[in-house]
Amino acid sequence: MNAPENLTRTSSGGTIVATIEEGKTMATDAQLRANYKYRKQNEKQYFLGLSRTTRPKMIDYMESLDNKQGYIKHLIAVDMKSKGLETDGLDGE
Repeated sequence: MNAPENLTRTSSGGTIVATIEEGKTMATDAQLRANYKYRKQNEKQYFLGLSRTTRPKMIDYMESLDNKQGYIKHLIAVDMKSKGLETDGLDGE
């Protein structure tokens, strides 16, 4: 299988980048706009930058994880639970 092909489409909401894999069809412009709108209204994203110079062990550890997002959510839930806060039903053992 070849590497995914990146295609860029521009809509009124900005630039939307879609990735398609071999044998799959690309979403229509309307589907991409709807997905973008949904994510903008219902999701919040955070960016974590780690310096290759000062945090190489953290980077190596994160790279070894299969589910980075789940791991970070779990750490947050554990911290919240330790402070007596509700955890949105996340596993905060």
